[in-house]
Amino acid sequence: MQKRRRGRPLWVDVVHNPGLTELLARLGAAPGRALVLAGDELQQWPADAVAVLKAHAVLRPGKPGDTAVCPGCERACVMPVQRRIRVGRPAGAFIVCDRRDDIGQVRLAPAELERWRVDGQTLGEALAALLGSGACHPAPTTPFAFRVGVVAGTADKAAVQLRFDDEGRALVEVAGHALELATVLAIRGGRLFLDTRHLRRCADAPAAGAALAAETAAQRTARLQARKSALQQQGVKPFLKVLAEEEGVSQSMVKRILGRAQQAVYEPRLPA
Repeated sequence: MQKRRRGRPLWVDVVHNPGLTELLARLGAAPGRALVLAGDELQQWPADAVAVLKAHAVLRPGKPGDTAVCPGCERACVMPVQRRIRVGRPAGAFIVCDRRDDIGQVRLAPAELERWRVDGQTLGEALAALLGSGACHPAPTTPFAFRVGVVAGTADKAAVQLRFDDEGRALVEVAGHALELATVLAIRGGRLFLDTRHLRRCADAPAAGAALAAETAAQRTARLQARKSALQQQGVKPFLKVLAEEEGVSQSMVKRILGRAQQAVYEPRLPA
């Protein structure tokens, strides 16, 4: 049961989203926090949840499988995939069973070859988009951690970080608060929803625990320089405005930060 203060919840309840819940649990348990899922497996998940995860690029297309579970009999053997090139038509895929004499070739449906990948970076980029930052960067000192943007409360601003702990839980860290991602991320109305209101409240009430590791000036400069280059490659001309909105600072501040890199290039070296 939620406790309330002035009509607002003090915390958010865990929202059970089949598909999303399964994905976060599987990702947290995967080596390197990276996971590859077969298309036919995803067909067993709620179709609307899979569609949302693909639309928000949490799930991204991977290389088609070179092996597949043979659907020819109850043994469900994992076998190499053969492909037949057909002019003017999609390549046909099949398995040749060499373990029974009464099966031979077994055709495979396209979904049985589909592979979809997800990792901390794809999840972080989806969160960054929901925060309006559009940029996700690995944290400089913490493994399996990503800076995904900034959230502005009524009185203060705070960096937002996605991190996987030793138990494989996906956490969102804001101003010293560590929230399980499943409590603030949900699928609602055919889209991915991040409870940014709760994150803003965390920013306004910093926790007494350890805060996020601070970036050094050099690390921030390098990160913004890389983001600027990426925006320019995408043809974004008002990159200063975009960077300022992502960082929650003024455009003049962004200019000064980027100017550090320029100064480092032209700074004369003193003789030894």
